[in-house]
Amino acid sequence: MVLQTLEDAGGEVERRDVELATQAARATEAEEREVLLVLGQLFSDNAWAPSYCTVERVQGGVTNRMYRCTSTVTGTAVLVRIFGSGDFFNRRRENSLYAELAAAGLGPPLLGIFPRGRVEGVLTGKPLDYRTLHDKQVYSQVASALARLHCFRPSEQTLPRAQAIALQWEFCERLLRKAEERHCLPVEELCNGKPTRLQNEFKELRHRLPADDIVFCHNDLLGANILYDPTEQMIRFVDFEYAGYAPRAYDLGNHFNEWMGLTENCGLKPLDSFARYPTEAEQHRFAEAYLASLSAFSQSDDAIDTATSSRCRSASVSTLERDRLVAEANAFSLLSHWIWSVWAFIMAADPPSETFDYVHFGRERLLLMRMHWSERLGAVDHLLH
Repeated sequence: MVLQTLEDAGGEVERRDVELATQAARATEAEEREVLLVLGQLFSDNAWAPSYCTVERVQGGVTNRMYRCTSTVTGTAVLVRIFGSGDFFNRRRENSLYAELAAAGLGPPLLGIFPRGRVEGVLTGKPLDYRTLHDKQVYSQVASALARLHCFRPSEQTLPRAQAIALQWEFCERLLRKAEERHCLPVEELCNGKPTRLQNEFKELRHRLPADDIVFCHNDLLGANILYDPTEQMIRFVDFEYAGYAPRAYDLGNHFNEWMGLTENCGLKPLDSFARYPTEAEQHRFAEAYLASLSAFSQSDDAIDTATSSRCRSASVSTLERDRLVAEANAFSLLSHWIWSVWAFIMAADPPSETFDYVHFGRERLLLMRMHWSERLGAVDHLLH
């Protein structure tokens, strides 16, 4: 078994004795043994011995299991992430990318890796939910943070940019193939045993969505993956396992969908959920803050704080540029629905979850996609042509 800490790789371990404010519950005895075995193998000191360590299961992860471990000897806290199912992930590439993000100050420090996961530093902040995503002060900072992330350039060795577009569409194709192989698509999505409608929708999206403005994207910017520290007025992103190159409008459209709180599995009807989609005024303000930030961050390495956000908001953004980005984001929100619906049906084929109804989630995403299909694709067609 290969175990590696950042010290082994010749880097410096940055320890941040800070708090991740999120829901947590005491880990089971089996989970505690599993996590402490990993820490004992990775780190040689006795700080992580069972008698000197507390282990809590962090709530909120949909794909992975996460545990906050605190040493009563040093007071240090770390996050142990154990990867969930999903063989469409390149975990080696993900770990390399994660290390580069940490070095750039865009993610928590990477403290160690092991075959089924990694150990991360713990950042300050509280995960957002769909309510706080609607707070103007918060979402303006989220837009600024997203612009900064989009300025990040991973090394070519870790993530070759030339393969960017192909990788995004190949990921979608692999998702649908896997769903077919596992026979996990709902019966209403099948025609003679084939997902013909989903296939045709994918082909139309690929043909009609713009393929320019390619940047490094988070690709999974739900509230739980955004930490907000009100004391420092700072936004930080976590959970980069889906990150990669994509059109910037995809990140915005995917994030706009998350304003509805669908991943929080509220059990609301789709129409009720759509009432929480950002209004036109909110979309405009978000896009303006994002576009103004791009120029500021291309010339500065400042952290995403109040001062930087103020400078960004003072920059001039043309109405045409803003409206085009909003139209593209809304169109790409359809692709976001398509991806996460198929993903959810695949996840539902695994052992059932007691906390997340994947099938309900997938059906809701498809219904919302189809409700707004013509309107959103028509709007982007009108602007682009």
